[in-house]
Amino acid sequence: MNFPCKLAVDVDAAKFQIIRCGEEVNAKQIQDAKTCLFVFEMSSIFDRHSAEEIDFPLSQFEEQRIASYLSVGHRQRYIAVQNCIFYTLTQLGLNSHWKRMPDSGRPYLNCNDFNISIAHSESKLVLAISNGRALGVDIEAQANEINLGRLCSRYGRSLAKGAWLSAVQEWTFRESLIKALDISMAACLSGIQVEMPSSRVLVWSRQPIVGNWSVSWLDIDDEVICFLIEI
Repeated sequence: MNFPCKLAVDVDAAKFQIIRCGEEVNAKQIQDAKTCLFVFEMSSIFDRHSAEEIDFPLSQFEEQRIASYLSVGHRQRYIAVQNCIFYTLTQLGLNSHWKRMPDSGRPYLNCNDFNISIAHSESKLVLAISNGRALGVDIEAQANEINLGRLCSRYGRSLAKGAWLSAVQEWTFRESLIKALDISMAACLSGIQVEMPSSRVLVWSRQPIVGNWSVSWLDIDDEVICFLIEI
């Protein structure tokens, strides 16, 4: 495969504000910082937010998503998480800008000042808000068994040799990349090659790589891996 465009980025520890669930949330936080990361424990979300009553405005995507859940538990989890997100955005003064793409359901803010990315694992919800930069965040449990090799084979490529991250960690990085670039998984796997020697990420792409990239490995706890990519 021909990947003519190359980018090398150092992987840094997070240099922005991380706000844990239970701490005060207000609009000044996102005005003062370039990027804020809000981290919620899933267990506390159910304590604080309804899993039955929908407090957020429903888009067509969300109506279909809720209707598609066969499990009551999955449906309640989705509602509680969306209520938590909407409540947080209300505290930040951004709730009126909360939208979803009609085809993919990907969240965005329809204002020029802020961008948003959301991810969750079984135990954590992460809400990242950037003051001006495109961004993508993803979080996965370290113990997840993801057969990335099988997934990659669908698109005619294999995992890089000598990568310093496990398959689940590369998956997390790629999910962040998908959100930051607003591309599909198919495009990410077939059009982008990733290698991770030492504490760097090397990205090769079929298309020109633009923007001032930064990659952060977020030390939330020992049980999860979380990447944030800003462009």
